[in-house]
Amino acid sequence: MIILTFLIFSILSPIQDLDTGYYYFGTTNYLGSGLVGPEGKEGEWKVYEKLNPEPDAKPSLKSANKNILLTEFDSKPKYSVSFQNDEPNGPFKEFFEDGQIKTMSNYQDGKMHGEHIVYFENGDISTLGFFEDGEKIGDWKEFFPDGQLSKSYSYKLGSLDGLVESYYPDGEIKWFFMNQEGELNGDYAYFNPDGSFLEKGSYRSGALDGEFIQYYPDHSIKIQGEFLAGKQHGLWKSYDENGNLVFEGQFENGLANGSLTESLDLVPQYVRRGSVLAGEKEGEWLVLNSDGEVVQKEYYQGGKLMTLSDFQIGDQVLPGNKVKNGKGKRVFFDESGNKVAEGRIQSGFRNGVWYHYYPGTNQIMSSGKYIRTEKVGLWTFYTIEGDFLEEKDFGVLNSRAGRSLPQNSIGNSFNSSIMDQTSRMNSQVYWSQFGIFR
Repeated sequence: MIILTFLIFSILSPIQDLDTGYYYFGTTNYLGSGLVGPEGKEGEWKVYEKLNPEPDAKPSLKSANKNILLTEFDSKPKYSVSFQNDEPNGPFKEFFEDGQIKTMSNYQDGKMHGEHIVYFENGDISTLGFFEDGEKIGDWKEFFPDGQLSKSYSYKLGSLDGLVESYYPDGEIKWFFMNQEGELNGDYAYFNPDGSFLEKGSYRSGALDGEFIQYYPDHSIKIQGEFLAGKQHGLWKSYDENGNLVFEGQFENGLANGSLTESLDLVPQYVRRGSVLAGEKEGEWLVLNSDGEVVQKEYYQGGKLMTLSDFQIGDQVLPGNKVKNGKGKRVFFDESGNKVAEGRIQSGFRNGVWYHYYPGTNQIMSSGKYIRTEKVGLWTFYTIEGDFLEEKDFGVLNSRAGRSLPQNSIGNSFNSSIMDQTSRMNSQVYWSQFGIFR
């Protein structure tokens, strides 16, 4: 639709008085044929698409030879546009490759006006709505191929306004959000097919604001907190699938501040507690086992691990930890004293080669390189007997899936994980993937 609109308006220029004309419609990939009167294009014009469209087609409004239409363009029209005095006026149609109507609309004085219908290839309606003077207005609906309602929403002066809803094929609500004059405003929610919440929150003036909750499929809470003007604020908590606390901390202006608790990614049975300043770990942090006993102390400066104590379980001191000024070797043990993982600390982060061990054994399970908390490059995996199992390439961090280097401090790492999931909803860019903002 956007392409065709551009093509139509790009050719509103004087044309010589001819009975039948052949002109490129905006680019050399489209060629139109129709009648030309003293004032320009008149009546129905059919627009054909090139059989082998050029990826970088040249802009063109020039006349073309009829033979080019016969040899280089599809014999079936892509569009049909009605003109009056060189201006779009009357029915507009877009066609599938087999000639069936794909889109039917209408132009008035050069602007889309009236009923607008998009069809599936089987002839059933896909989208139904209205235009007025080139702007979408009133109620719009989208349908599944079987005729079941897929989405419903309303426009006011070309902008979304009011409740926007999406449905599962069985008619159950899938998600909804509120819009006010084109801006996200009000509650929104995602639902599981059984009608239970998957996520819920609210917007104010286009930004997330108020309580935010994400749920696991079993309805237990995954993440809970509050937003203020699009930034995390106040107390935030996250849980694993078993209901165990993964993170708990206070946020201010989008950054963690004050006391904070997180689980250890390499030893989930342990948690660490300490203070965060402007999103960075600072000072002494305690690593606690499942009974709340201190098994190790860490010391941070500006989010970087500078040094740490020996690992201790009861009266047993376990050797191997030697970190000074943010550099050295670190070893993690489970609650029984078995080695879980060990590797290099550089520049205050988990950087370099690390080894993971099978539970309760000294047998290496995998080995490879970390950059902070992310595996990178080639990792090797072994069987519990010590034989080679496989290799897996985790790629280069900064080019993998468009992700940037994560922060190691819990304030920033948790902030990033939340915002990865929710900042996408802070604008119409996110919701546009559902075909609403267009």
